[in-house]
Amino acid sequence: AAIGALKQGQKLNTVFKTVAATLNSKKEGLSSHMPKNVGFAIGIEYRDAAFVLNAKNERLLEPGMVFNVAVGLQNLKDDKKGDYALMVADTVVVPKEGESPMVYTQSCKKAFKSISYKLQDEEQEDEEEDEDELLIREAELQTGSRRSRHAKSASEIAETTAEIEKRKKHQEELARRMLEEGKARLGEAKSSDPSKKVGKEKTLDEYVAYESPEAYPASLKPRQIYVDMQNESILLPINGVPVPFHISAVKNVGKIEEGDNSYIRINFHFPASGNINNRNKADAPKFPDPDKDFIKELTFRSANSDNINESVRRIRELRRRFVSQLQEESKPEVQVQQESLILDRSATRKPYLNDVAIR
Repeated sequence: AAIGALKQGQKLNTVFKTVAATLNSKKEGLSSHMPKNVGFAIGIEYRDAAFVLNAKNERLLEPGMVFNVAVGLQNLKDDKKGDYALMVADTVVVPKEGESPMVYTQSCKKAFKSISYKLQDEEQEDEEEDEDELLIREAELQTGSRRSRHAKSASEIAETTAEIEKRKKHQEELARRMLEEGKARLGEAKSSDPSKKVGKEKTLDEYVAYESPEAYPASLKPRQIYVDMQNESILLPINGVPVPFHISAVKNVGKIEEGDNSYIRINFHFPASGNINNRNKADAPKFPDPDKDFIKELTFRSANSDNINESVRRIRELRRRFVSQLQEESKPEVQVQQESLILDRSATRKPYLNDVAIR
């Protein structure tokens, strides 16, 4: 009756009412043992809560809907067997108008032995398990199979232990080989050309701003700070004489405004007290002779704040470029050498790149 009630355009509560009426026709009051619903729709979720076959759902059935139709009865009484319950379920597809419903579970077994099971009390189950265990022990003692089974387990344990030891030795051998290969690669890196070594640190005397005063820029003006971006240097007027400093010697730069004057302060790298190799910055150079005298900072004053601001900006920009270059050189070489490209001049159509923009 429930499957037959699944028709296009019918309300979902019609299925529930049809089942209740059919049960009451078999026996008066039998529908009172029904659960609150007789199934649900199967969709994206296993149980679609919006399409439950109960007495209140007034949604309409549409072709192609799949329902788990489950008609059950509970709290039934029998004089011989006592209380019991039963449920019968099928997976049904709502048909189009004029067609019969498609039952997916029609080919499943329906014999009582295949679909029924009996629940036992816990005490009864424990007693049956104890009896079964006693029977098994008696059979093992008579046949001696219990001792042989233990002997087999011991042999399996011994075999497993041997495999573990073998695996452990193999892992130690692999670790030893990897260590030797690493030492060999490290030795090759140390013996290679120092000039091509990745991340090679330079000492301060390896940076040269200018070979001679004749190499100073032609646009250099007296008593002014000049930032030479091309040679990575700054020229500072000291007692009226331009003195060049490579940007590697500069630690940072700052400016101060006091009244009508502007001050620029340039801090330099110098050997720290105590441990000279304990540098705060990774890009600071090494000092070949830390016992010599070094300039810690220089301060210049100017009434023209625009010149000071421009000098600070250019020094910081040059400093960023230099640090970025050092970081690139410290990275391992991952680029692959590409062969020279050969242009095919015989082609009638010139090669070009599509959708390429330069900013």
